[in-house]
Formats: sequence, structure tokens, C-alpha cells
Amino acid sequence: AGARLLAASPLTSRLTQLNLSGNRIRPIGCAALADSPYVTQLRSLDLSDNALGPTGALALAKSRGLRQLAVLRLEKTGLNEQAVQALTHGALLE
Repeated sequence: AGARLLAASPLTSRLTQLNLSGNRIRPIGCAALADSPYVTQLRSLDLSDNALGPTGALALAKSRGLRQLAVLRLEKTGLNEQAVQALTHGALLE
């Protein structure tokens, strides 16, 4: 719920770095962040130690708002090979 509230807040548009590691964010919260119109200024996003799994990673890969990211930390998030491929070849790098 916290990630969804953060994603919906216009104040998020002021952030260039966001560390949400170890905050029990689930795929739905990750998808809310990825779809948020307020994350376009983020250059660094840390979602480590959250159970994002492939669903969360695919939401990140498809995000149009996160194209400015230079750093994306996803250690211990339950990614599979398909999710890693989506991130390395997906929308974030187009």
C-alpha cells in the first residue's frame, strides 16, 4: 500500500533517487511505481530485498516513466531469467 501511495503522490516527481530496499513491496506496488507519472526524474531506484518476482520486473521493463534510470538495484527480488532478459533488453533500454 505504501508504494502505491508514493506512486500516486505528485511530491515523488521531485525525487532523483529512491531507496525502497527491504520495504516488503510486492509486484502490485512495483507496478504502481512503474506506471506512475511522477517517477520521470528518478535516476536511481533501489528495490532490493523485496518480493517483486518476474511480474514486478516486467512492469519495470515496460515502464515509460523510468527511462532516465542510470541505477536499478534488484538484488534478492526473486527474478527469473525471463525477467532479467526483459530488463536488459526491454523498454528501459529502448
